[in-house]
Amino acid sequence: LKLLEYLPDDAARIRVELMLRTTEHAVATVLHGLASHERQRVIERMCELGERLGETEVQLHGLVNLAYVYFPRGEALQTLEIGARCLKLAEGEEDSGMLSSAHLAAAFGAHACGHLDDAVSHYQEAILQAKRAKGRGFVGPLDPWTASATQLSCVLQLLGRSAEAVALAEEGLSHAREVQNLFSLGHGETVVGGWLHKYRREPEIVRTHAETTITLAEEYGFPEWRVWGIFNRGWARAELGEVEKGVAEMEEGIAGFAPLGGVPGKQFALALLAHGYQRLSRHDQALAIFDQALAHVERSGEMLDTAEILRLKGELLLARDGLPDAERCFRAAIELAREQKARWWELRATVSLARLLAKQGKRDEARAMLADIYNWFTEGFDTADLKDAKALLDELPRSLSEKYKFATLRHDY
Repeated sequence: LKLLEYLPDDAARIRVELMLRTTEHAVATVLHGLASHERQRVIERMCELGERLGETEVQLHGLVNLAYVYFPRGEALQTLEIGARCLKLAEGEEDSGMLSSAHLAAAFGAHACGHLDDAVSHYQEAILQAKRAKGRGFVGPLDPWTASATQLSCVLQLLGRSAEAVALAEEGLSHAREVQNLFSLGHGETVVGGWLHKYRREPEIVRTHAETTITLAEEYGFPEWRVWGIFNRGWARAELGEVEKGVAEMEEGIAGFAPLGGVPGKQFALALLAHGYQRLSRHDQALAIFDQALAHVERSGEMLDTAEILRLKGELLLARDGLPDAERCFRAAIELAREQKARWWELRATVSLARLLAKQGKRDEARAMLADIYNWFTEGFDTADLKDAKALLDELPRSLSEKYKFATLRHDY
């Protein structure tokens, strides 16, 4: 790069520098992480060079990578804006690899903002274009096929499409193993273990993926995936009864996020840590973290898991005898989940609210609202959340009107 100073300042020199910056970018990604300032510095220079050349492909290359900086930082609105610019630049392009990367960037923004339907559309298009590209022309360090499939599995889970989510997650991981893209495999293991199966409350599976991620990261030098593996293993241990040890590992993982420049879903991770603090009766610490996380998502637009953060805060307030505030949190979580069509978060928040209403003697209201969301589901009945909802429904007696309807149906039959 220093030798470039001796070359004429023309298009040929710009192309040589772009080639060198591409190598520098790959090194910065592996050594420092997707959201690192070292990586951002290189990408911003690549964007500047692309604008000077005025070539769509070069400019798109820079913008897609810039989206891969802001998404891990939890800057959802900025990611959404950059993703839209990527799609605009890609209009009319016939390169499937470039199109796949552009749709992945747009999907990241929609996903982080909680625009679930848009995220599904972009992830699906990214997968389609990636299959057409057959490994050629991708932008950035992530294989769009693996990244889109694993990320989409999490969106589908929130939308209540459990069986499809699990199948797609395995497809994404299998593809990463097949093409031997180790960085993307680490990302996929992190997403599937750290988000999908965490959403499904399957700590044994989360722990297995976490240990696989840690081993892979330590062998090949991926600090980003290593700290996620530590955090996810900690969450699993806490869920399986080793609360103090689990919380300590979660703290270690979160401490490791800072040198990376940030990670996607950090506020949700903080909320899970706060829930761990609640289990250890460290209520003041937990409440401060919940408030911090909610303030951040309000500013950044990273609304994906906000409904669940609100529900977890409500559970803490309930433990502190703050019934009115807890109820407000549960209702706010339900309202937001409905806006996003996040049926999984709606179910979980409704279970929490129904339990509270039942204790207040409002059993008919509790049963009616819980039955409404439970009956929406057609799959996933082997998951902990739907089992909990069914158990609570069985505890709540039918209202007189429901009993009359049921008796009438039996008589007619």
